[in-house]
Amino acid sequence: MRTLIVFVCLGCACSKTGKHQAAADAPAAVPDAAPAVQLRPRPGGPTIEACRAAADHLATLIVDSAVGATNEERAYVESVLAENRGRTLAVCVEVAVPKEVECMQAAKDFVTLASCERFRRELPKDLLNRTEPTLADCERFFDRLRQFRIEEGADPDEIDKSRDQAVRACQEKAKVGTLACFIASPTYAQARSCP
Repeated sequence: MRTLIVFVCLGCACSKTGKHQAAADAPAAVPDAAPAVQLRPRPGGPTIEACRAAADHLATLIVDSAVGATNEERAYVESVLAENRGRTLAVCVEVAVPKEVECMQAAKDFVTLASCERFRRELPKDLLNRTEPTLADCERFFDRLRQFRIEEGADPDEIDKSRDQAVRACQEKAKVGTLACFIASPTYAQARSCP
């Protein structure tokens, strides 16, 4: 939940005009960010367009929650959201999962919005019925590890360099119960303590 609140506070969008149109799976420059930063969808992650739609919806929720605010105060909130749009989109593309983004787009209030993060911790339905982890299980483990590390401030590109090695080690050594515990953990500290 803390991550989602940070996600929202980082500026969950602003542009209500829908000016940003790009192919859902093509790299796109991050608005209001360093020119060298590119948004690239990751395997199993949400599309850039889905993140833009979620960011726009979240911005609307934030602005609309300013009940009783003056026009000047609402304009200030909108400007803060606009300044942070690039970071918001980057967090969505790098950390969120598709079901989480769909949930955020449908959220009508902050309680529902806060519950969307649960999809990051969702276990594959048949994981606990297996005795050995599959490639898909280990890829899901790596994605969860990646989410935790990005939340701590690690560079996504640096993390991705270890993907093949981490997935291979998982397939060779991991236990299904440990993977389930790690994926379902709400914090990295809890995940690191999985047996």
